[in-house]
Amino acid sequence: MPDSVVWAEAYSRGRYPTWKRRAELEPAPTLIIYNAPPDPQTLAAVLERVQPQTVHVFGVPPPLADQQAFLTQLTVAARNVIEHLDGKVHVDTLCGATAQSPQVVRAGLDLLAAQGVLGGATWRNRSNVTISRDIPPGENGHQRHDPEAMRARLERAYREVEAYRRYFHTAPLDALIKL
Repeated sequence: MPDSVVWAEAYSRGRYPTWKRRAELEPAPTLIIYNAPPDPQTLAAVLERVQPQTVHVFGVPPPLADQQAFLTQLTVAARNVIEHLDGKVHVDTLCGATAQSPQVVRAGLDLLAAQGVLGGATWRNRSNVTISRDIPPGENGHQRHDPEAMRARLERAYREVEAYRRYFHTAPLDALIKL
């Protein structure tokens, strides 16, 4: 469709080069929502960013089938940020890579750090994070967060996204999308 943008997250950029993740969206007359969004705030932010006159909704589930697939994808995305962006990234980039909410991404990064997969995630503000491969200097004896507590936090945030996506499939579109 000319003059349209497809919003789809967690899909291979090589395989779908024209599909856009939330951090890449720009104004367009037509927005095609391919994935069901993770939460109402993300949907509202995308609609505000794109400012479409027409919206087409597919709302298919993201390609990451479960929490473990999410953590695997988040690990890959975090390592890419470390290698290519000096560890600094806006949360929307990680959310788009994993098709998740900021709360799930934050909880996922904290769990990966607690498990020692990543050195840590330091939030500079609500939107910007610095991810380190190793434990930051001066924190050698630092007590890591309890991985089970971090897993429980991730589980709660992940269930909230799943609940919203179920709601998204049943709610009337005019209740979800306000142009």
